[in-house]
Amino acid sequence: QQTISGVNDLSISGLLRVVFGSWTLFAAVSLVAVLISANASLRSRAVGLCVGFVVLSFLINVAALMLDQLYALRRLSLFHYFQAAEFLDSTSRLPDLIVPGVIGVIALLAAVLSFSRRDIVR
Repeated sequence: QQTISGVNDLSISGLLRVVFGSWTLFAAVSLVAVLISANASLRSRAVGLCVGFVVLSFLINVAALMLDQLYALRRLSLFHYFQAAEFLDSTSRLPDLIVPGVIGVIALLAAVLSFSRRDIVR
């Protein structure tokens, strides 16, 4: 069931899964933004690319859900891996968070490695 009739129907474990899933998605997006920022020479370019990444990821997810021809592209969006209503369900969807977690870790490592080579004189 995707809807609830009241707050009393929510379980603490379901809410914790949603919070953890939201945090994982937010962390992955933030760490990709750190990677973009570490490699961009201008702040405005970094902000634009970060916003573009989030918007493109969201639009890919929406388009893949609306158009059957684009359904194969759904896994390219970070938003595909977190569906809050399904996380509230008693069946745990935590393995879906592996992909955003791995993307976040890879983005962090790449940002640290690329930033150490950056010229800080400017």
